[in-house]
Amino acid sequence: FRLKVYQKIDFYFLPLESSFYSLGNISRLLSSYFFPLQDKDIISINSNFKNIGLFFNQLTDEKQRSGDNNFKYSKGKLFYLNKSVNIKYRPKGDRAIHYNPDKPSFQVKIKNSKSSINGIKEFSLQSPAVRNYIVELLWYELLKNEEIITPDYSFKKLILNGVDYGIYNIEEKPTTFMLERLMKKNSSILKFDESYTTSIDLNPEIRVVNSRDVDFKNQELAVSKLRGFVEGLNSVSETFDVKKMAAFFALSDLLQIRHGLFSKSARFYFNPFTQLLEPIPFDGHYFGKKFGDQKIYFSFNDTYAKDYYGDKWLGKFFNAKNIEFYKEYYSMINYFSSHEFKREILENETLVSHINKQLDIVYKDIPLEDRADRIGPFVYLFESFEFISENMNRINK
Repeated sequence: FRLKVYQKIDFYFLPLESSFYSLGNISRLLSSYFFPLQDKDIISINSNFKNIGLFFNQLTDEKQRSGDNNFKYSKGKLFYLNKSVNIKYRPKGDRAIHYNPDKPSFQVKIKNSKSSINGIKEFSLQSPAVRNYIVELLWYELLKNEEIITPDYSFKKLILNGVDYGIYNIEEKPTTFMLERLMKKNSSILKFDESYTTSIDLNPEIRVVNSRDVDFKNQELAVSKLRGFVEGLNSVSETFDVKKMAAFFALSDLLQIRHGLFSKSARFYFNPFTQLLEPIPFDGHYFGKKFGDQKIYFSFNDTYAKDYYGDKWLGKFFNAKNIEFYKEYYSMINYFSSHEFKREILENETLVSHINKQLDIVYKDIPLEDRADRIGPFVYLFESFEFISENMNRINK
């Protein structure tokens, strides 16, 4: 009963308690709304009546949503900065918010093997509210600074057949093309197969996302490496790049990114030189602090979201067999919650400018506060670096 009361209070009143609701922030929101976007912040999709009809008719087919990949693709053309490419697109997502006809989510693939948009080949388009606006971008950018492979992530206005659909989030899908863009050696990208179950203990089926582009020996090595870890045969240090995995978990804890830690969200790159797996962050989705629940959540204590952590995925990293990894994680979480790291972030003018510019684009829609699974009643306002500072203080306590 107390939890239900907290959820109601959180939904209706918590935003008003936030220091983000300052006069300066409200002024910035209004100025962003009236300031015109640049051409690089706008994409357009054109599609004929048959194809656009197929897309929108599938939005109401609830039976397809769990299968996701069973949706049929429509054909169209995407325009960006005086360049056009042929694409195919379909609905995507497993929550009702993805299927709002006024702002539906898209899975997009560029058809020509040699074409791309801004260096991206496959991506999703979704309302910024789906992923809680700017926190996931912070996650990607901070991980990128630790030399972790990160998909491209940005915000742009979408024009569909001449109609303004407002601001959308663009999230790159991990592919061989992404590895080439980041100048990485082509190798296996792994994920757990979600088609049967999200529990790796019940079905630790491992898929090679880019199997068509990687030789069989590479795939065999990568899959056996991850399977050995899942089955408890290999330690973290025998399977993963310890430093990068520790940074991944520590920065996720700093930003309170929980969904990106689920086994269903996990993506890995098999480094052919080190013969170790490296994390590829994906589908982070910040859950946010709740009224009556002000504590910080840590990766080593998987008490949060039992429905996902029931497969003990995090427990495979944080246990007595992996003391080396534990030490590296604690070293990282201490550093990422330090004054030195805070100063390093604030002095990074490129990072600060990029985050603020993307936030200004988000503000163009005067968005409503996201509550993880639905849009709330108040206007969304945010202070990225104050948010980081608050979490640093909570971790240190």
